[in-house]
Amino acid sequence: MKALRCLLSVVMIIVLLGISGEEDILLAEVGVGNVCAMDEINPSDLFTSVRISGVGRTDGDESLVENTYSPTGVIEHVAVSGPTTGVVGVGYSFTATVSPHTAAQPITYVWQATGQKVLTQTNGGLSDTSTFTWTTTGTQVITVTALNRFSRVSGVHSITITNGFSPLTSVIISGPQVGFSQSPYTFIATVSPATAIWPITYVWQATGQQDVVTTTNALSHTVTYAWNQTGAQTIMVTATNGGPSVADSHSISISMKPIGPIYLPLVLRCVRPGKPVLSHIENPDVNGSYQVCWSAASEADFYVLEEAMNSLFAGSTMTYTEASTCHSINGKDMGWYYYRVKACNGCDCECSDVQEAGAWCEHEDNDLRNQANGPLISGRQYCGRLNDRNDYFGFDQDAAGLVEADLTTHHTGARVYFMLGNPDGTEVCRIDGRPYHCEYPGPKGRYYVRIFKGSDYTNTMTYTLSVTFH
Repeated sequence: MKALRCLLSVVMIIVLLGISGEEDILLAEVGVGNVCAMDEINPSDLFTSVRISGVGRTDGDESLVENTYSPTGVIEHVAVSGPTTGVVGVGYSFTATVSPHTAAQPITYVWQATGQKVLTQTNGGLSDTSTFTWTTTGTQVITVTALNRFSRVSGVHSITITNGFSPLTSVIISGPQVGFSQSPYTFIATVSPATAIWPITYVWQATGQQDVVTTTNALSHTVTYAWNQTGAQTIMVTATNGGPSVADSHSISISMKPIGPIYLPLVLRCVRPGKPVLSHIENPDVNGSYQVCWSAASEADFYVLEEAMNSLFAGSTMTYTEASTCHSINGKDMGWYYYRVKACNGCDCECSDVQEAGAWCEHEDNDLRNQANGPLISGRQYCGRLNDRNDYFGFDQDAAGLVEADLTTHHTGARVYFMLGNPDGTEVCRIDGRPYHCEYPGPKGRYYVRIFKGSDYTNTMTYTLSVTFH
């Protein structure tokens, strides 16, 4: 019986039917799974998919019939998470997580990392973790392939390894310079360079306040103080990541908070700041660094920029306090981020509207080839939302070699097309269904990836793109 099941697993059935003397054709294509190792036959194990198509003739009219059956249990996406920077000789852990949660188990994970032995692990769960240590510098690529009896899907992550310790060169405190007693004020310390090694320890000291000591994996840290006493107050911060420490100081002049109007020859009133306007955030290079700017607001003494992973700013947020009207964002992980800025003075704050920015995500306008996002980095994952006709990306291959492009769509029912164009503008690959995988041995030069959807699909579709090249 086992041999018979193995034979059945490789059979392709093609049925040709003649109906009412007409040349009606019904074609059934059956994709089969591996049942050779099974003791019992489960019908859903025999077929990974069934696609039925054909041309029927009714009263002289032709119609195309096409249906597809896919069982539950397939793996649709593999997300690989972990650090993006590191040093030689230190072990770093990475986690691969499959989706959806209905993926059939057990799941086998095949880990392939630059300069490392291939590691195969079967733990039967929806996630798996591996640790790698590198002895050479440069960008290291980790590829994880997750397999179950229905599917095989890969995810990619990269980490940049340096020779080791990168000491801090400076720390700068930003925050208000004037304020009122019993009112909270926020100060932020930002260290340089952006390549500094984590973790970083921040030690805050301020007049009349308790010391604050925090160790974090961030290039900035925020504290909030309120003073009962008036006069000049000094804030100091010292930062270190294991090397020489850096320090900075900041002063704020605190005066008595007015209680109601004060009638003098000149009447002093608390004036609410004007509303700032947050500019559209540009990031055509689709990397993890960009600048957020806004208009100056009347009566504002300082600005507080807020960042969140959702448009309602619920949950964890990051704040940056600025005296100027721009702030540089660096080293963000892949995802969509939301920003709003508050114009503040000693009286009140006025909030702007919300703007969105994508780190390692597609950036509009990229509907035309000459608007292509990029250049892309080989082996890096990029996210996108296909909410219009086209999304274009570009990358440069420095020498002739193999180009591999992979697209993962995160919505079912979407007719999406995936196209690769070579340097002379020729379309060398066009795919209209999963798996979206293209391989092309091509010359050096500028390549283009085009992602677009059929006219019958009007919803927004999210996706993940990865291209590997020389």
